[in-house]
Amino acid sequence: MTNKEIIQKLGLESMPVEVQEQTLEQVTQIVELRVMGLIGEMMTKDQQEVFEERAKQGPETVMQWLSSEFADVAKIYISTLKDYLDEVTARQN
Repeated sequence: MTNKEIIQKLGLESMPVEVQEQTLEQVTQIVELRVMGLIGEMMTKDQQEVFEERAKQGPETVMQWLSSEFADVAKIYISTLKDYLDEVTARQN
């Protein structure tokens, strides 16, 4: 899902660019936290230790490692994003 699609789903097309960017940043942070919670529940103790080491190396390293350990990480992210956007739009109505 693209940033433009997220903005459209949230009905923010007419909002200032600054508001759109802030919203996208918040959405990304919330979704990433939820994904990490889900993946954290699936990790073994050894994987958690490796994850902690990778986390010190930066987000790109973490994502590469997660993708190698959990084949469906992209699907989990997309599903979590869609669920979150559905939650937000339901609250708006």
